[in-house]
Amino acid sequence: MKTFTLSIAVGLLAASAIAQGTVNFANIGVGLNAPVFDIDWTTKLSGNAFLAQLYVGTSASESSLIAVPGSTPFLTGGGAGYFSGGTKTLFFPSGSRPFFQVRVWEAAGGGTYEAALAAGKKAGKSSVFQIGVGLGGLGPPPTPSATLIGFTGIPEPARFSLTAWKVLQVEGSSFELGINWPAQYAPIVENWYKDGETLFPGPVAPEVLQFQNATRAQSGVYMAKGHRALMPGRFETESAKVVIIPRIVLAVSRRGEGNFAAELDSGSDALYALQYKPGLAGSAWTTVATVTGNGSRITLLHTNALSGQGFYRVEASLLEPQ
Repeated sequence: MKTFTLSIAVGLLAASAIAQGTVNFANIGVGLNAPVFDIDWTTKLSGNAFLAQLYVGTSASESSLIAVPGSTPFLTGGGAGYFSGGTKTLFFPSGSRPFFQVRVWEAAGGGTYEAALAAGKKAGKSSVFQIGVGLGGLGPPPTPSATLIGFTGIPEPARFSLTAWKVLQVEGSSFELGINWPAQYAPIVENWYKDGETLFPGPVAPEVLQFQNATRAQSGVYMAKGHRALMPGRFETESAKVVIIPRIVLAVSRRGEGNFAAELDSGSDALYALQYKPGLAGSAWTTVATVTGNGSRITLLHTNALSGQGFYRVEASLLEPQ
């Protein structure tokens, strides 16, 4: 299921002595500027393709909340990211403080948030909140509340890619893994993980994971988790597979007439290819044998090799996941 990252605020209307309260369902207004972004944290939601709806209830439990009738599409053009659903009349007295939640979904999933979830379309919801000064009445709207209520998509965190999804390096090399952030995200990395185990004591870890003089023990699957610095919102990264192999030092020999063998220490999860060419200039390398590394010594054998001068090399590559 895909989720939005929501950054929304709700403005208030003036109070009056009536039995019903009102709320201005919008995320743009005087002192109010909190656009809603898609799951890439960059694209603002726009037009009828996305809908927002207010939910209200008497407790903070999500199961107690019911939809306030009337979903609202997003504005377009320069208004992308914003919705302005107008005055919502609620069966709560003016001045009361019911609990609210804003839910947003991809309209292609249906007319409700729940239908979009069931259809596997994009959907996001806020945390449950209350309005500090209580509901307004049916009078003209005053300046909306300047207090922004930041929301984050639930239940899944935002998901970002690493600067590489697979890395093949030899022992002793130095390299790094970073995270592809949207420019406005302002992340705090809480920890990096190797094969599911934390690498730092926390609560904060570096944004870039450095590998210095890499060893074979550092081979594994890496990812990171954390949160936004400026407003609620969690993230995690895709995984990257790192394989550190021994430096390729060949022991070569002729094994009978027309047979050539290359021996070397191998690394697991790497494919080794013995390649041949008759001359260094002009002709292309031809793969004559392949062996999957197993963490021990392997032999690559070229049978029926041509007589005369020739050149060999061994090339290593990372095995593709099955």
